[in-house]
Amino acid sequence: MLIMKNFSKTKSNAFKIIVVGDKRVGKSNIVTRFTQNEFSLESSSSPMINIYTDMKIKPDRSSELRRSCSKEEEEVKFHIWDTECQEEPHSLHLYFKGCHGIMLVYDVTKQHSFESLSGWMDTIKEHLPETNIVLVGNKSDLHNLKTVCAEDGQAFADSHGIPFYEASALDCSNINEAFEDLLQSVIDSRESHDGASTSA
Repeated sequence: MLIMKNFSKTKSNAFKIIVVGDKRVGKSNIVTRFTQNEFSLESSSSPMINIYTDMKIKPDRSSELRRSCSKEEEEVKFHIWDTECQEEPHSLHLYFKGCHGIMLVYDVTKQHSFESLSGWMDTIKEHLPETNIVLVGNKSDLHNLKTVCAEDGQAFADSHGIPFYEASALDCSNINEAFEDLLQSVIDSRESHDGASTSA
């Protein structure tokens, strides 16, 4: 289990996480629910990339909020990139550089967003074959509108060997769990890589 705490100015490692998926599947609300415990019913049509780290304003006007994790007295930080309205897999490959983990999101009430997952996975595997990925089926609170069952989401995740969560940014179910699973896998991969480098 990750121990999440507030940002501090201590020297640390930083990891880049990108949240991707079709337009209007709830990526922004997933990120703001996890980082700020906030949810908005208003949809943004802005095409910009939001980077959540430490609430600074970058030259590209992206706001940032950093959420830290402490593990065995070593602090690491995660820069979570919310790709908002970027809806095509090929339009995001430039943002993959330096990425350590990806949250792939679909909307359980929109079958087409689930059918798009194969295209997203192809793009991810082409540019980041070794990256950590978690699959999230968002809007699980909309029971009466659901068109993609959990079994289908799990089957897709199993076929690619990645974790799967049905989640809701509205009621916060499985949001923390999905992020913590992804962030833990990023840390574990780094430790595995460091161990291999030391023994080489």
